[in-house]
Amino acid sequence: MDEIERKISLKAAPFQILLKDSKDKSFVYNVMDTPGHPDFIDEVLVSLRFADNVILVVDVFEGCTMQTDKII
Repeated sequence: MDEIERKISLKAAPFQILLKDSKDKSFVYNVMDTPGHPDFIDEVLVSLRFADNVILVVDVFEGCTMQTDKII
């Protein structure tokens, strides 16, 4: 409820995506949506410890912030 009102993620939310390639082989991708607000950097850093690979999405309007540097 707070997430909707504040329009930000407050907790990390994992989900899975199942995709098939052209040869009908299936791949499962585990995705972890983490909060983007600087107050929740701990939540992001804990989530990164569970990941083998990371795709970092940066807001084009805000650009790289101090939190982005910490994550990198």
